[in-house]
Amino acid sequence: MSKVLVIDTSSKNMYVMVLDGEKTTKKTLVDNQKQHSVLINGVIDEVLQSAKVTLNDIDVFAVGIGVGSFTGIRVGVSVAKGFNLACRKKYIQVNSLQTLAYTKKGLTNCIYDAGKGYYFAVYDGIKEVVAPTLIDDQRAKELSESENAVCFDADADYGEAIEAQVRDKLANGDFSADLVPLYVRRCQAEEELDKCRK
Repeated sequence: MSKVLVIDTSSKNMYVMVLDGEKTTKKTLVDNQKQHSVLINGVIDEVLQSAKVTLNDIDVFAVGIGVGSFTGIRVGVSVAKGFNLACRKKYIQVNSLQTLAYTKKGLTNCIYDAGKGYYFAVYDGIKEVVAPTLIDDQRAKELSESENAVCFDADADYGEAIEAQVRDKLANGDFSADLVPLYVRRCQAEEELDKCRK
């Protein structure tokens, strides 16, 4: 059975877990987004020790690729890629919008506040029906009123949904050779640079 190190720092909460067969060892730090880069290695070490495994024992790195905080996504992706330089393991990409779909049964409209607009996608469990895109406030309001909608809640604990997504992808052999952040829109720095160039 594969051992999986799960890292998701794409929101203000940090999720780190080790999946070892049916056993899960996890730690969630709530509302510490500005500290992800400072705390991540210590939290990973703590979870690995609690699970009684080392990085060398890990078979797969499952990592939050977004959508979400640009900086948060980079923290998790960079740490996993750094570990993988030495370990050469498989990746599973954990999609935040898909995580929302795991909180509901069936076809799900997933909506995530992007600050300037909303990220939107439709999933049926693990299957993508409508690819992630950026929508405006009015469209997000309309879609969020449907009974099959799930809107990201920054205060909610998505640990179980993240774990379910990883377990499904592991069972289906949904591995990736690389981690590619899911940036549906350009970051603020790129937008500001464009303004300066005009």
